[in-house]
Amino acid sequence: MKTSEGFVKLYREAFDLLKDSRPAFSLLLLIGFRAKRIDPTYSVHKLKANEAFLGDYETIGLTRSEYRTAIEKLEKDGLVKFKATTRGTIATLISTSLLDINAESDETDDRAPSDSHLVAIAQPTIDQEVATLSPSEKPSKLSMENQDSQPSEKPTDRHQIAFRPPRDSQPVASKSPLTKKEEKEEEKRAAAAYSRTVYKCLDGLDLSDQEKRSLMCYSEHRVAHAVEFVKKKKNVDSPIGLLTWVCQQPTLPELPRESQKSRTPQQKLAWEYNQFLSSNGYTAQAKQNEEKIPNDRMVILEQGQLMPITLNHPLQILQEDFRKSKEEILKSQRIVQGLQGDKL
Repeated sequence: MKTSEGFVKLYREAFDLLKDSRPAFSLLLLIGFRAKRIDPTYSVHKLKANEAFLGDYETIGLTRSEYRTAIEKLEKDGLVKFKATTRGTIATLISTSLLDINAESDETDDRAPSDSHLVAIAQPTIDQEVATLSPSEKPSKLSMENQDSQPSEKPTDRHQIAFRPPRDSQPVASKSPLTKKEEKEEEKRAAAAYSRTVYKCLDGLDLSDQEKRSLMCYSEHRVAHAVEFVKKKKNVDSPIGLLTWVCQQPTLPELPRESQKSRTPQQKLAWEYNQFLSSNGYTAQAKQNEEKIPNDRMVILEQGQLMPITLNHPLQILQEDFRKSKEEILKSQRIVQGLQGDKL
């Protein structure tokens, strides 16, 4: 099977690496996608199983500084070993705790054994254990002296090893290999599940999939607030930079108010009318209009009732509507004042 075919196994614990270091997570995926599953018969860079050739870190959006930081992180966590050559860098996967490419190697050199090999070494079979426990030499004087002592009720660690159940990494029976069609379907399911790990509020923004996934370490509430912040901010050079900044703040910043320079004539007229409402005792209605006017919606007072209107009408029509509403409000206030004067 070619390296470009099939799929790699990514464990859920890898999400912790994504939250801790996005560059290290991206580099680990690149190595996993490129690493050889088996020792190739021919390789330009003389690669072996679990090895991948690096040098084009720009393809995953990393800078030189981020690339160096990612290498240090993966080496420190014991996931990958790196070897510099004159042509580039050779990365070797040394742990399957986060990512498993199902590598198969026939090498018998002094390279570090894989986890499954370590299990086989650490845990001998029952036959081997019995053979080990059987005496092969003449018992020593010390063992003869202890012969009459009472045996321990608890079995020793070596007795327990012989009867331990097989670990998860020791398959009981080999599974039949997947067909190419089954592998394709598995890849599609994995890609669909991975693409769903982004918040819905990020739809419609000019962001790459990698940028969207980098925001998954923050709560959805914070990301949604950051999206609204970016939408209200005009001419943003780096949306992902501003989104990240907003999410990192201890207290979410207030949404920016709409600039007066960008208001339409209809909106300017609506704000003037809204100020009139607030000054004449209709503060609740004026507060409600503050959120509606930027979206070309508002409510006005007409015949003693609140009437929702849109601001998409010609300016002359809105001027007439606002004039009539103001006159009605002032007239009702004069009537109320007159009644209060009569009572006095």
